[in-house]
Amino acid sequence: MDTVDVTTRPRADASGEAPDYRKTLNITLNDKDPSAFPQRANLPAREPEFQRRWEAADVYRKSVDKPAPKGEFILHDGPP
Repeated sequence: MDTVDVTTRPRADASGEAPDYRKTLNITLNDKDPSAFPQRANLPAREPEFQRRWEAADVYRKSVDKPAPKGEFILHDGPP
C-alpha cells in the first residue's frame, strides 16, 4: 500500500514556483474597504454583542419552545 506524505508543499509549476492561491480567492481582504471580509474575528470583544442580540431576539426561549421535528433528542455526553 502506498503512503501519502501530507507535509509536502504544493508542487511547483513549470517556472519552478509554488502556485499562488491568493489570486483564486474571491473575497476582499482590505481593511480599509467597509465591505471587506474581516481579517480577525475578534471574538472575545464581539461575544457581548452576540449575547445582547440573542437576548433581544429571545433565541433560547424560541429554541426550547419549538417542537423537535423528529421527536425527542437526548445528547449523551461522556463515556458509555
